[in-house]
Amino acid sequence: MIQVNETQIHKIVSRATNLNLCIICGDLLITGQNRYSSPAKKYKTHCKTCGKAARPKHYRLKPYYCVECGDLLVKGVNRFSQNSKNYKTLCKNCYKKPTPLTKEEKRIRHNLWIRTYKTKIRLSVIQKLGAVCINCDFSDARALQIDHIKGGGLKERRKNGYLDRFKYYKMLDNLPLDELRQNYQILCANCNWIKRATNKEITTIKL
Repeated sequence: MIQVNETQIHKIVSRATNLNLCIICGDLLITGQNRYSSPAKKYKTHCKTCGKAARPKHYRLKPYYCVECGDLLVKGVNRFSQNSKNYKTLCKNCYKKPTPLTKEEKRIRHNLWIRTYKTKIRLSVIQKLGAVCINCDFSDARALQIDHIKGGGLKERRKNGYLDRFKYYKMLDNLPLDELRQNYQILCANCNWIKRATNKEITTIKL
């Protein structure tokens, strides 16, 4: 015996009568009253009432409430725009704007960022040059210094306008590796000052 379900019966009746009926309630689908527009998938199968009831759960409107006060978030009343981070969490009454920073706080934050970034670039240059003193194999980065092999580093920095250490380290980090290792080396603080005194790179120390 052939079994026929409700959808097949609906198709048979529709073809026989040349009418489109709702497959759920059986009402006649009339354009302009209970029928979807022609591009819709439910144009010939569902009326508008049954089509809304047959929607999957993720298409239904889900209410959202403010996590602070518990009020219902209503568009155009107390709800943020859809692009906002607080669209599903906070109402406009509970949202608190961050207080602007004072000049002193901005200065402290900027100086902290400069020190952190400068230290990061300096360590990058030290790593490229071997991260070890070439004379005594000292490897603690806190006492390692970047030395000019031929001397005259201060004159070069003044000539090129790199008196600021931040710009100076950034310039060294952007140099090609071969050029960097050809003109610069890593020395610990003791070996660097001994080299300066031996080569008479400074005039303030007398042996």
